Amino acid sequence: NRYFETERIFLKPTLTLIEVARKLKVKPRLIRLALQSEMDISFSDYVNTWRIQYAEEQCRENPRWKNYKLEVIAMESGFGTRQSFNSAVKKIKGVSPGKYFEDILQPSNK
Repeated sequence: NRYFETERIFLKPTLTLIEVARKLKVKPRLIRLALQSEMDISFSDYVNTWRIQYAEEQCRENPRWKNYKLEVIAMESGFGTRQSFNSAVKKIKGVSPGKYFEDILQPSNK
């Protein structure tokens, strides 16, 4: 978690388990097993969870992001394609990106 948080490596669309394992100097299998046993999650779902969380934070805190279309949000959050973004949000959050980000992207009533 700390590595993902400090390095924001999840923003790289082509990120692989092998690459993370090399950086952390551990076997890919150990990362896979740790994620599975500790969080019951696959590596790709773990990465996508970080990406979605990042997109949420940026949409809430960065006024520029409120004007972005979902496709731009997807790319800026590390997803390689709009389709991979759609699939990940649907799988992890249970609704479409349009529905999920609808409230977040609404202008605040302050």
